[in-house]
Amino acid sequence: MKKHGVSAIICSFISALCIWICYMLFLPAINLRASSFYVFIIFDLAIIVIVFGIREFILDEYEHNLFRILRNISLIALIVVLIMAIFNSAIVTSRTLQAIPEVKEGNFLEDYVEISSNPAEAFTLDLDSAIRLGDRAIGNIENASWYEVNDEFNLITYNGSKYRVSPLEYGGLFKYFRANDDGIPGYVIVNDDTLEAQFVKTEKPIRYSPSAHFGYLLKRHLRSQFPSYTFTDSIFEINEEGHSFWITGVTQPHASVYAGRVVEKVIVTDPYSGESEVYDLDQVPEWIDHVYNLDYLMTLAKWHYSYVRGFWNTVFSETGVYKTSYSYRASRDDKEDETANFYGYNSYINKNGQTVFVTGITPANKSESNTGFLTLNAKTAELIYYSAEGAEESSAQQACESKMQNYGYKATYPVFVNVGGQPTYMMALKDKAGIIQAYGFVNLKNYSISTVDKDINVALSAYKQAIGMEVEDQVVSEDTIQTITGTINEIYSQTINGTTYYYYVIDRELYKASVTVNELQFLYKVGDTVEVKYQDGSGFRTIISISN
Repeated sequence: MKKHGVSAIICSFISALCIWICYMLFLPAINLRASSFYVFIIFDLAIIVIVFGIREFILDEYEHNLFRILRNISLIALIVVLIMAIFNSAIVTSRTLQAIPEVKEGNFLEDYVEISSNPAEAFTLDLDSAIRLGDRAIGNIENASWYEVNDEFNLITYNGSKYRVSPLEYGGLFKYFRANDDGIPGYVIVNDDTLEAQFVKTEKPIRYSPSAHFGYLLKRHLRSQFPSYTFTDSIFEINEEGHSFWITGVTQPHASVYAGRVVEKVIVTDPYSGESEVYDLDQVPEWIDHVYNLDYLMTLAKWHYSYVRGFWNTVFSETGVYKTSYSYRASRDDKEDETANFYGYNSYINKNGQTVFVTGITPANKSESNTGFLTLNAKTAELIYYSAEGAEESSAQQACESKMQNYGYKATYPVFVNVGGQPTYMMALKDKAGIIQAYGFVNLKNYSISTVDKDINVALSAYKQAIGMEVEDQVVSEDTIQTITGTINEIYSQTINGTTYYYYVIDRELYKASVTVNELQFLYKVGDTVEVKYQDGSGFRTIISISN
């Protein structure tokens, strides 16, 4: 009997040690409304059964009462957890999940200020370019090989200007051992307008980080502070003084026991001291641009658009089901060309100065066209849908790339802008080195209407003319203008949005000119010889000037 008692104590110690190791590795929330807690319990019971099972094998007593009781308890617990998993799955909770996010109908003309004469103000630096610029910015810092720039690069408003900001992270476990005494020295910030990237050395090093290990791992540190909380992924932010913080959402379930988790609080953590402060959503400091992370917001969108008629409808008929461009971004990525990634979303600063993610909305069974686009506010979690049927984003990218195919430029993922009251894709085109070489505009409703030029103002001016806007002072890039003298074979005219356009067939080529180019065009007739200055356009040549 003494042998059995000693072995039971040893097995209990080994089990406790294994359970503690599992807890430190997986960091589950000690919360009856957290799925990780139930998974942790199953792991614990499995560990106990295995350890005591080995004990029974060694003692050659397979039907020992203690082992049999532990085994039965584990089987019962496993069955209970599996039943709970079913009742918390989308099969059961889909209707509730669909109702959690509120998606408002937006008014494009009211919410999107028409792009100004300076389109660079509306342009947003793409994520790929920010990453490339950020990598170069840390080349000269001390012990640069110990660190890497995180690919996060969230768009923020900092001292009244647009920036993309991202922290440094440890380059791996072995480099962490080398750098741990020094900590992470700072972060990288990229000016969205000037494309200037700079490394910012923090007054005190960053100690707590998602890339750290042991006690300095941010999630482990938060778990020690808040054992029962369930967290979203942490976001790196800076305040107006340039001090860095980690922003972490705290979620609560709104469907069944632990499903449908919604952010209800925010934790702001000092990355040096590890001190944390919890805020209710209506008390979040004004300087925080990203209260909600991208994946969380896209999950809300998925619930709303996928479960309109329950779970099984998403599996079979997909009636009324829509998806975001973000949800199928992986299939659009060009893995061999880092300048052409299809991220499925972009960011911009709205008219209220808040960071907003934007993605297309596509019928589940037809991914080549969009019914509109969705904006997801990183500050308020407000989701707004704008109805605008037309080309899907990758089609718009290809429309611009085709105009520069001789150069092999690749289009960045577009942003949505308002040009003449029409939803428009705006994007940059980059060379193989990732350097922006041109800019493009594509009409969302008709992606055959597209313009590209090395000068963003020229591209916008040509686009305005292509959609029928009157351009008083057309901006033209001289190196793209060509001149011909020919005979008019055919001539037609039509009015678009109140502006008259003339279409000429000259030497078997089609040309288009606004009445503003030459008000005497109505006098021209077939057989007249004219001199034409033009730029190549989509399906026709755009006339800059015409005279006879």
